Amino acid sequence: MRKVGSYEALEPLLCEQLRPGVRTNCAMDREELAREIGAGTLYARRWAGGLALLCRRTWGDRMFFYLTEPSEPWTGGFPRDTVVEMPRRRTDGALEEAGVFWEAAGFRRVLERLRLTREAGPWAGAAPDGGAELAGPADVDAVRALLEENFSPYTGWLPGGEELDRALRAGEILCVRDGTGRAAGVLHFVRRPWETELRHLAVRQDLRRQGAARRLIAGYLAMAGDMRSRVWAGADNGPALALYRQCGYAPDGWCSTVLLYRDRQNEKGRTI
Repeated sequence: MRKVGSYEALEPLLCEQLRPGVRTNCAMDREELAREIGAGTLYARRWAGGLALLCRRTWGDRMFFYLTEPSEPWTGGFPRDTVVEMPRRRTDGALEEAGVFWEAAGFRRVLERLRLTREAGPWAGAAPDGGAELAGPADVDAVRALLEENFSPYTGWLPGGEELDRALRAGEILCVRDGTGRAAGVLHFVRRPWETELRHLAVRQDLRRQGAARRLIAGYLAMAGDMRSRVWAGADNGPALALYRQCGYAPDGWCSTVLLYRDRQNEKGRTI
């Protein structure tokens, strides 16, 4: 793996992969790639079968790939714990084949997700009184703690320090507070020109089943206004799926597989 020093150095490698039949899970645009390069966290490896991009995180690496020649195996393993996710329509056999390719390279399946969509429109599922509010810079530690307590570092795609600060500044994190004023529930989402996506929803254990999650979703949907909303949830997470369905979401035919490669030197003591 080599660290990518500039987008100009990466661009020819990307252009090589743009051919019919390529299998890819990479949806990062130029701005996102440039951000990773600027932070010194993007690594690349070209091999006869395609191109792999690794985004370095504290827990390991997240991989994006362009698979052009599935008959050319990956060799040499990976230097750190590595996670790859492959969103796809259920009818997309090409990315299912890519999953088989990475399993042959040492990955194993650890999570299946479903995508749910809610079309634009009002939802009267929670009263505004005692509702959610925008989190502020003073909430950063409480928000980070809630996310880290409720999501795996491997599969939760938690926002890093800069991303979390950016989300707070952009008004993309809502919270509900306990009696002391501390954030005890959090919802993180992202805005796009055509839709919004709910990324993380977490409520402190002692406040669950008291309507906090519904208040967070109500506040989020009010902010989404006339935009469609999407969310990914674990296929085996019955309570989360039930909650989203009650809030007007429905499966839209997209699913995702998450695979994990464990660095044997770091395997002991780590949880998924």
